[in-house]
Amino acid sequence: MPQVVLRGRKMHFDDKGEGFPVLMGHGFLWDHGMWASQAGLLSSKFHCVCPDLWSHGESDPLAQDAFSLERLAQDHFDLMRALGIQKFAVVGHAVGGMWGMRLALSHPESVAALALVNTSAGSEPDAALLQYSGLLDRIEAAGAVPDSVAKALSALYFSDATLKDNPALSTGFTVSLSRLKAANLPGLTALGRAMFSRNSILSSLPQIACPVLVVSGGRDRFYPPSESGLISKSVPGAWSHVIPDAGHMTPLEAPLQVGGILKRFLSTLQPS
Repeated sequence: MPQVVLRGRKMHFDDKGEGFPVLMGHGFLWDHGMWASQAGLLSSKFHCVCPDLWSHGESDPLAQDAFSLERLAQDHFDLMRALGIQKFAVVGHAVGGMWGMRLALSHPESVAALALVNTSAGSEPDAALLQYSGLLDRIEAAGAVPDSVAKALSALYFSDATLKDNPALSTGFTVSLSRLKAANLPGLTALGRAMFSRNSILSSLPQIACPVLVVSGGRDRFYPPSESGLISKSVPGAWSHVIPDAGHMTPLEAPLQVGGILKRFLSTLQPS
Protein backbone atom coordinates (compact mmCIF):
# COMPACT_ATOMS: atom_id res chain seq x y z
CA MET A 1 0.00 0.00 0.00
CA PRO A 2 1.20 3.56 -0.69
CA GLN A 3 1.81 5.82 2.29
CA VAL A 4 2.45 9.40 3.32
CA VAL A 5 4.20 10.73 6.40
CA LEU A 6 2.05 12.96 8.63
CA ARG A 7 3.03 14.10 12.12
CA GLY A 8 6.12 11.91 11.80
CA ARG A 9 4.00 8.79 11.28
CA LYS A 10 3.13 6.75 8.20
CA MET A 11 -0.49 6.75 7.07
CA HIS A 12 -1.23 3.97 4.57
CA PHE A 13 -3.98 4.19 2.00
CA ASP A 14 -5.47 2.30 -0.92
CA ASP A 15 -5.61 4.21 -4.20
CA LYS A 16 -8.02 3.11 -6.91
CA GLY A 17 -9.57 4.52 -10.09
CA GLU A 18 -9.39 7.80 -11.98
CA GLY A 19 -11.63 10.84 -12.04
CA PHE A 20 -12.89 13.22 -9.37
CA PRO A 21 -11.24 12.36 -6.00
CA VAL A 22 -13.26 10.73 -3.21
CA LEU A 23 -11.74 10.37 0.27
CA MET A 24 -13.30 7.36 2.04
CA GLY A 25 -13.00 7.13 5.83
CA HIS A 26 -13.65 3.79 7.51
CA GLY A 27 -15.20 3.12 10.90
CA PHE A 28 -13.68 2.39 14.31
CA LEU A 29 -12.06 -1.08 14.58
CA TRP A 30 -12.06 -1.59 10.81
CA ASP A 31 -9.70 -0.55 8.01
CA HIS A 32 -9.86 0.66 4.42
CA GLY A 33 -11.00 -2.80 3.29
CA MET A 34 -14.53 -2.19 4.57
CA TRP A 35 -15.02 0.01 1.48
CA ALA A 36 -13.84 -2.65 -1.01
CA SER A 37 -17.25 -3.15 -2.63
CA GLN A 38 -18.10 0.55 -2.89
CA ALA A 39 -14.59 1.62 -4.01
CA GLY A 40 -14.65 -1.09 -6.67
CA LEU A 41 -17.92 0.28 -8.02
CA LEU A 42 -16.95 3.95 -7.80
CA SER A 43 -13.47 3.54 -9.25
CA SER A 44 -14.89 3.29 -12.78
CA LYS A 45 -15.66 7.01 -12.53
CA PHE A 46 -13.89 8.36 -9.44
CA HIS A 47 -10.44 8.36 -7.87
CA CYS A 48 -10.99 6.62 -4.52
CA VAL A 49 -8.50 7.29 -1.73
CA CYS A 50 -9.13 4.92 1.20
CA PRO A 51 -6.76 5.47 4.15
CA ASP A 52 -6.28 3.40 7.26
CA LEU A 53 -6.88 5.40 10.43
CA TRP A 54 -4.02 5.78 12.88
CA SER A 55 -3.63 2.57 14.93
CA HIS A 56 -5.79 0.71 12.38
CA GLY A 57 -4.79 -1.50 9.48
CA GLU A 58 -1.28 -0.73 8.26
CA SER A 59 -1.09 2.88 9.50
CA ASP A 60 1.24 3.69 12.37
CA PRO A 61 -0.05 4.04 15.93
CA LEU A 62 -0.21 7.42 17.62
CA ALA A 63 0.42 8.36 21.23
CA GLN A 64 -2.62 8.09 23.46
CA ASP A 65 -2.92 11.87 23.91
CA ALA A 66 -2.74 12.63 20.16
CA PHE A 67 -6.36 12.06 19.21
CA SER A 68 -9.26 14.40 18.61
CA LEU A 69 -11.84 14.43 15.84
CA GLU A 70 -10.62 17.87 14.80
CA ARG A 71 -7.06 16.59 14.56
CA LEU A 72 -8.20 13.60 12.49
CA ALA A 73 -10.02 15.97 10.13
CA GLN A 74 -6.81 17.97 9.65
CA ASP A 75 -4.73 14.82 9.17
CA HIS A 76 -6.99 13.67 6.33
CA PHE A 77 -6.93 17.12 4.78
CA ASP A 78 -3.12 16.99 4.96
CA LEU A 79 -3.19 13.54 3.33
CA MET A 80 -5.05 14.90 0.32
CA ARG A 81 -2.73 17.90 0.10
CA ALA A 82 0.27 15.53 0.19
CA LEU A 83 -1.26 13.73 -2.79
CA GLY A 84 -1.64 17.03 -4.64
CA ILE A 85 -5.44 16.96 -4.41
CA GLN A 86 -7.08 20.33 -3.83
CA LYS A 87 -10.80 19.47 -4.03
CA PHE A 88 -12.54 16.22 -3.22
CA ALA A 89 -15.64 14.52 -1.87
CA VAL A 90 -15.67 12.81 1.53
CA VAL A 91 -17.44 9.54 2.30
CA GLY A 92 -17.28 8.66 5.99
CA HIS A 93 -18.59 5.76 8.07
CA ALA A 94 -19.12 6.29 11.83
CA VAL A 95 -15.93 8.00 13.08
CA GLY A 96 -15.10 8.66 9.41
CA GLY A 97 -18.29 10.67 9.20
CA MET A 98 -17.49 12.47 12.44
CA TRP A 99 -14.13 13.76 11.25
CA GLY A 100 -15.64 14.20 7.76
CA MET A 101 -18.19 16.72 9.05
CA ARG A 102 -15.47 18.60 10.88
CA LEU A 103 -13.33 18.62 7.74
CA ALA A 104 -16.22 20.04 5.70
CA LEU A 105 -16.61 22.79 8.32
CA SER A 106 -12.92 23.63 8.66
CA HIS A 107 -12.04 23.45 4.94
CA PRO A 108 -15.23 24.24 3.01
CA GLU A 109 -13.23 25.31 -0.04
CA SER A 110 -11.91 21.77 -0.45
CA VAL A 111 -14.90 19.52 0.30
CA ALA A 112 -17.17 19.32 -2.75
CA ALA A 113 -19.63 16.81 -1.25
CA LEU A 114 -20.09 14.88 1.98
CA ALA A 115 -21.62 11.41 2.35
CA LEU A 116 -22.27 10.34 5.94
CA VAL A 117 -22.93 6.67 6.67
CA ASN A 118 -24.02 5.31 10.08
CA THR A 119 -22.75 8.31 12.00
CA SER A 120 -23.74 11.02 14.47
CA ALA A 121 -23.23 14.77 14.83
CA GLY A 122 -24.47 14.84 18.42
CA SER A 123 -22.75 13.89 21.65
CA GLU A 124 -22.93 10.33 22.95
CA PRO A 125 -25.80 9.69 25.40
CA ASP A 126 -24.55 9.12 28.96
CA ALA A 127 -25.70 5.50 29.14
CA ALA A 128 -24.06 4.63 25.83
CA LEU A 129 -20.85 6.44 26.82
CA LEU A 130 -20.70 4.40 30.02
CA GLN A 131 -21.27 1.14 28.11
CA TYR A 132 -18.66 1.84 25.42
CA SER A 133 -16.11 3.16 27.92
CA GLY A 134 -16.50 -0.08 29.85
CA LEU A 135 -15.67 -2.12 26.76
CA LEU A 136 -12.57 0.01 26.13
CA ASP A 137 -11.54 -0.41 29.79
CA ARG A 138 -11.68 -4.19 29.38
CA ILE A 139 -9.53 -4.06 26.24
CA GLU A 140 -6.95 -1.91 28.02
CA ALA A 141 -6.90 -4.16 31.08
CA ALA A 142 -6.42 -7.31 28.99
CA GLY A 143 -3.96 -5.85 26.50
CA ALA A 144 -6.10 -7.52 23.84
CA VAL A 145 -9.73 -7.81 22.82
CA PRO A 146 -11.27 -10.49 25.09
CA ASP A 147 -13.67 -12.93 23.42
CA SER A 148 -16.56 -11.60 25.50
CA VAL A 149 -15.86 -8.04 24.30
CA ALA A 150 -15.55 -9.21 20.70
CA LYS A 151 -18.96 -10.90 20.94
CA ALA A 152 -20.51 -7.79 22.52
CA LEU A 153 -19.08 -5.59 19.77
CA SER A 154 -20.30 -7.93 17.05
CA ALA A 155 -23.82 -7.77 18.49
CA LEU A 156 -23.61 -3.96 18.39
CA TYR A 157 -22.18 -3.72 14.89
CA PHE A 158 -24.56 -6.03 13.00
CA SER A 159 -28.32 -6.33 12.79
CA ASP A 160 -30.07 -9.48 13.96
CA ALA A 161 -30.92 -10.27 10.35
CA THR A 162 -27.25 -10.09 9.37
CA LEU A 163 -26.14 -12.19 12.33
CA LYS A 164 -28.63 -14.86 11.27
CA ASP A 165 -28.37 -14.75 7.47
CA ASN A 166 -24.72 -13.76 6.96
CA PRO A 167 -22.79 -15.00 10.02
CA ALA A 168 -19.50 -14.87 8.11
CA LEU A 169 -19.44 -11.10 8.56
CA SER A 170 -19.60 -11.41 12.33
CA THR A 171 -17.10 -14.27 12.40
CA GLY A 172 -14.64 -12.35 10.23
CA PHE A 173 -14.97 -9.31 12.47
CA THR A 174 -14.28 -11.21 15.70
CA VAL A 175 -11.27 -12.94 14.10
CA SER A 176 -9.89 -9.55 13.00
CA LEU A 177 -10.24 -8.26 16.57
CA SER A 178 -8.22 -11.20 17.88
CA ARG A 179 -5.44 -10.32 15.43
CA LEU A 180 -5.09 -6.64 16.28
CA LYS A 181 -1.48 -5.62 16.83
CA ALA A 182 -0.66 -5.14 20.51
CA ALA A 183 1.26 -1.96 19.63
CA ASN A 184 -1.92 -0.48 18.14
CA LEU A 185 -4.20 -1.08 21.12
CA PRO A 186 -3.30 1.99 23.25
CA GLY A 187 -3.87 4.37 20.33
CA LEU A 188 -6.94 2.46 19.21
CA THR A 189 -8.65 2.75 22.58
CA ALA A 190 -7.60 6.42 22.82
CA LEU A 191 -9.26 7.05 19.47
CA GLY A 192 -12.38 5.28 20.72
CA ARG A 193 -12.50 7.51 23.79
CA ALA A 194 -12.07 10.63 21.63
CA MET A 195 -14.93 9.48 19.43
CA PHE A 196 -17.33 8.55 22.22
CA SER A 197 -16.61 11.68 24.31
CA ARG A 198 -17.10 14.04 21.34
CA ASN A 199 -18.96 17.33 21.56
CA SER A 200 -22.11 17.92 19.55
CA ILE A 201 -21.72 19.92 16.33
CA LEU A 202 -25.39 19.82 15.34
CA SER A 203 -25.71 23.59 15.68
CA SER A 204 -22.82 24.06 13.20
CA LEU A 205 -24.18 21.79 10.47
CA PRO A 206 -26.21 24.51 8.68
CA GLN A 207 -22.82 26.06 7.81
CA ILE A 208 -22.02 23.12 5.53
CA ALA A 209 -22.59 24.45 2.03
CA CYS A 210 -21.73 21.38 -0.07
CA PRO A 211 -24.23 18.63 -1.00
CA VAL A 212 -24.76 16.14 1.83
CA LEU A 213 -25.96 12.53 1.77
CA VAL A 214 -26.99 10.70 4.96
CA VAL A 215 -27.29 6.90 4.92
CA SER A 216 -28.39 4.89 7.94
CA GLY A 217 -29.26 1.33 8.82
CA GLY A 218 -32.76 0.78 10.11
CA ARG A 219 -31.37 -1.57 12.80
CA ASP A 220 -28.23 0.39 13.68
CA ARG A 221 -27.70 0.00 17.43
CA PHE A 222 -25.07 2.76 17.61
CA TYR A 223 -26.66 5.52 15.55
CA PRO A 224 -30.22 4.65 14.47
CA PRO A 225 -32.18 6.59 11.84
CA SER A 226 -33.50 8.95 14.52
CA GLU A 227 -29.88 10.03 15.17
CA SER A 228 -28.98 10.27 11.48
CA GLY A 229 -32.19 12.20 10.91
CA LEU A 230 -30.90 15.01 13.10
CA ILE A 231 -28.14 15.53 10.54
CA SER A 232 -30.56 15.51 7.61
CA LYS A 233 -32.80 18.07 9.31
CA SER A 234 -29.85 20.33 10.07
CA VAL A 235 -28.48 20.51 6.51
CA PRO A 236 -30.82 22.12 3.97
CA GLY A 237 -31.37 19.89 0.94
CA ALA A 238 -29.58 16.84 2.37
CA TRP A 239 -30.28 13.52 0.71
CA SER A 240 -31.40 10.82 3.15
CA HIS A 241 -31.65 7.04 2.79
CA VAL A 242 -32.53 4.36 5.35
CA ILE A 243 -31.74 0.72 4.58
CA PRO A 244 -34.31 -1.09 6.75
CA ASP A 245 -32.67 -4.38 7.78
CA ALA A 246 -29.06 -3.19 8.02
CA GLY A 247 -27.22 -2.50 11.24
CA HIS A 248 -24.23 -0.30 11.97
CA MET A 249 -22.14 -1.89 9.22
CA THR A 250 -24.49 -0.93 6.40
CA PRO A 251 -21.68 -0.81 3.79
CA LEU A 252 -20.95 -4.49 4.50
CA GLU A 253 -24.51 -5.61 5.20
CA ALA A 254 -25.99 -3.98 2.08
CA PRO A 255 -22.93 -3.36 -0.13
CA LEU A 256 -24.69 -3.05 -3.49
CA GLN A 257 -27.37 -0.73 -2.14
CA VAL A 258 -24.84 1.54 -0.48
CA GLY A 259 -22.62 1.52 -3.57
CA GLY A 260 -25.53 2.46 -5.81
CA ILE A 261 -26.64 5.28 -3.52
CA LEU A 262 -23.11 6.68 -3.31
CA LYS A 263 -22.63 6.50 -7.07
CA ARG A 264 -25.89 8.33 -7.78
CA PHE A 265 -25.08 11.00 -5.22
CA LEU A 266 -21.50 11.57 -6.34
CA SER A 267 -22.49 11.55 -10.00
CA THR A 268 -24.44 14.76 -9.41
CA LEU A 269 -21.22 16.63 -8.66
CA GLN A 270 -20.16 19.39 -10.98
CA PRO A 271 -16.78 20.31 -9.51
CA SER A 272 -15.40 23.71 -10.42
